[in-house]
Amino acid sequence: MSDLLKYILEQKEIGREFPQIKRELMDKGMQIDEADRLIRKADSIYLDKLLKGKPETSNTSGRIAGYGLIIIGVGVTLATYTGLINLGDSYILFYGPIVSGIALIAYQRRKGSGKSRLRSSFSVWKEGN
Repeated sequence: MSDLLKYILEQKEIGREFPQIKRELMDKGMQIDEADRLIRKADSIYLDKLLKGKPETSNTSGRIAGYGLIIIGVGVTLATYTGLINLGDSYILFYGPIVSGIALIAYQRRKGSGKSRLRSSFSVWKEGN
């Protein structure tokens, strides 16, 4: 890792924002393309460092909860429809837990596929300019 990259990471760790650091590099004569490249690389290293500290979580518990909601929804619906739970001539279509369970399973699958990633303030700032 270059000394310049180390300097950028040190500045970020003491609380400076990437646009401030980029401006400082450009004031010292660095070209905008080179400053962007270094800031992007430092941003990636910084985010990886933040993510390393977070514990790995499995998607199993979320999926189990999703399947549980679906089972509850279908179970109550079938129990009222078949007369196990007697409501007279009507029954309950318990679709809320069914839809929530499907959504939870879909969310857990997407989350587990690695499609979502933290975005730093520099990434958001860079896209806005």
